[in-house]
Amino acid sequence: MRSLRPMLLTRRPQAFEHESFRWEIKFDGFRTMAHCTPEATRLIMRGGRDWTDRFPSVAASFRQLALSYEVVLDGEMIAGTGDVASFVDVASRRSRHVFVVFDVLRFRGRDLTERRLEERRRILDRIGIVGDALVVSRQYVDGPALFREVERHGYEGVVGKRVDSLYLPGKRSPHWVKVKTPLGARATASRMRVR
Repeated sequence: MRSLRPMLLTRRPQAFEHESFRWEIKFDGFRTMAHCTPEATRLIMRGGRDWTDRFPSVAASFRQLALSYEVVLDGEMIAGTGDVASFVDVASRRSRHVFVVFDVLRFRGRDLTERRLEERRRILDRIGIVGDALVVSRQYVDGPALFREVERHGYEGVVGKRVDSLYLPGKRSPHWVKVKTPLGARATASRMRVR
């Protein structure tokens, strides 16, 4: 199974509302690609490391889906506790970690990276991703309103994506933007100093 690099985000100073953009919460976790086949699931981090063994509850949730075809999903691995429940329903989940899925790059052996985001999201909905450790990221139309809510809850920020954007592995694009809250910007700076 060919490994894909995640598409990167372009920093923007503020969220905006535009008919061509949809907005999601930017969670502070590990960017992860889930490579799933009927035989196995591999969870590959942004740097290329296979961390499947570190997230057994997520791998188990994928096994419970019992997929009969290949699929590659892009998402974020987050801690499955705390106020995240106000946006993704993880409070009642028994998993220590939750994989928040926001894109599908391969489906039934077909490369979807040259399909529009809105089409990829429709395919993602068809897969029917449910499980104690699996959540599909919600999309919102009003970027500024989502940003205010995210800032109020102390999250990292928001991500805006054009509905007609193609998936560009390993590349940065103005069609995928991130807007960080002051708290999220400070957390990023702190992590950079530690490294």
